[in-house]
Amino acid sequence: MNDFIDSRDSLESFDSLDSLAGGKRLFDRDSPVYRMPAVTACPELDYRSASGDIVKALYFRGLDYLGRPTRVFAYMSVPAEASDASPVPAVVLVHGGLGTAFAEWADKWRALGYAAIAIDTEGNKPIAPGSWDYERDDSELAGPKGDPTFATIGRPLSEQWMYFAVAKALLAGTILRADDRIDGGKIGIVGISWGGFIASLAIGQDDRFAFAVPVYGSGYLQESHGDFRSKMAPDPIASLWDPSVYLDAVAMPTLWLNGDLDYAFSPDATSKSAAATGGSLCLLPDMGHGHAEGWAPSEIYQFADGVTKGGPGLIRIVRQPAALAGRGIELAFKSPSGVSVTQAYVRCSKSALSYAVDGENGACRATTPWVTVPAIVDELSGTIRAEPPPATQLYYVNIVGTDGARSFTVSSQLVQLEGTR
Repeated sequence: MNDFIDSRDSLESFDSLDSLAGGKRLFDRDSPVYRMPAVTACPELDYRSASGDIVKALYFRGLDYLGRPTRVFAYMSVPAEASDASPVPAVVLVHGGLGTAFAEWADKWRALGYAAIAIDTEGNKPIAPGSWDYERDDSELAGPKGDPTFATIGRPLSEQWMYFAVAKALLAGTILRADDRIDGGKIGIVGISWGGFIASLAIGQDDRFAFAVPVYGSGYLQESHGDFRSKMAPDPIASLWDPSVYLDAVAMPTLWLNGDLDYAFSPDATSKSAAATGGSLCLLPDMGHGHAEGWAPSEIYQFADGVTKGGPGLIRIVRQPAALAGRGIELAFKSPSGVSVTQAYVRCSKSALSYAVDGENGACRATTPWVTVPAIVDELSGTIRAEPPPATQLYYVNIVGTDGARSFTVSSQLVQLEGTR
């Protein structure tokens, strides 16, 4: 793979390891995750995109598992215009459940001017170039299988799947930083569902990421209402693996994105994660749960461009909703130059967040009865006012903006009135 990977050491740029998370870290300073791994080509799974560009298939060396070396399958794509003299930003892409490394996802970012590496986290690989169907790596190097129930929680860290999944994400970032065609200071991470959970953990371990977008997955799951609460509630799972344990180490810009009716990750956890990291929040009323749904939102790319390319980025909420006299609420926002607000509205409910478990299959589903109320925007003063219906117990405000090329939404924090949590 030396045709596009330079195998230099990348630890020198990481000076703050010792201060991360107040010393609470999954990996010590000498861990291999912070050094360039061996990389080999996998040309039989190279993917040619619709535009004719080749997304390279590769394996990189993972951590040892039960005394054996492991390898990680990945797809990597770099824009043709990228060079040592003109390096581009980049992103690590982490799939969710029932997924693998997606060439299509990496190619989507390449088309937007980013290098990208999409990794597999469970020891799988696509059955054919670019396929969404996958199979177990048939070598002896696959490493641990996915463990969505945290069944290995009592074992040493080095034998737990989540430890390996986070390590793979960190190693992928290290690979990107070792490529001279990539700007090492402009590498982000995006994860979907389980991948959002993994990304939320990874950014508490490695502050070299320039930005992060956890989609669906977040921290504070042991306090949440969705399906993941049952996975995270018992200790020691929550105290080791809930990302909230590590979020105090996060200083890079973050965007936390979810649907307000997501069955797996409830929006209260997403809102708390955004607040804990000082990040942006986006709650979308009609968002489905899946890989294509997870990488579709324009907010992801608007945010990334704002961090790495000098784009306008997202509207910022500079004062969260506060009660006015009577039932009214008001918040304050600031629009970047070139961005205008096209509308604002309040999503509100007369009940607390509610979820139900279907008796037949045990599936969790969101049942919160949201209603939408228009809000009044004053762009001159940068304020939004609205009057939720009487007896409202739960609400958040969405601001929709545009820079002429993209339309995007930003959300206020979720407000849960006293006695409704």
